[in-house]
Amino acid sequence: MEKENKNKKITISVSLSKITEICFEYNNEYDYTAITPETLLIEMQRKLIPNFDKEALDVNVIALYHCKTDNSILMKCGVSVTFKISEINNFIQINKDQSVSITNNEILLNLMNITLGTLRGVVYVKTKDTPLNEYPLPIMTRKSIENFLKSTEPLPKK
Repeated sequence: MEKENKNKKITISVSLSKITEICFEYNNEYDYTAITPETLLIEMQRKLIPNFDKEALDVNVIALYHCKTDNSILMKCGVSVTFKISEINNFIQINKDQSVSITNNEILLNLMNITLGTLRGVVYVKTKDTPLNEYPLPIMTRKSIENFLKSTEPLPKK
């Protein structure tokens, strides 16, 4: 992958180094017979955690499945995908409020797309024999990923 940095191209390498399930909760007590595509709401949360010493970035994403009619949480499922990224200091910064910014939108979109695809697979496996198997995590276009990144609040700090 190449990045322009003040009219100078920098070649970076990106590799996926680890996938971790960071949470899974399923509401076994809920009566799922009332769930329809119209009553189901899927919300997403995200957090970027750089490790400059190891040239790594953890991209954490959590999907929350809610029922719109009674606001019950039906499922919470999240993953952390760790990417090894050379030249990480050239495009990731820590802001004054301790939030993380990636100055190259293409890199962020690619990493988020990989992480969302990973989460989709975990959601599929976890809901395979449940009523929520009818509601996989939707495919997101480039534009919908951009909107997700603009509209979602990062995961709360621990």
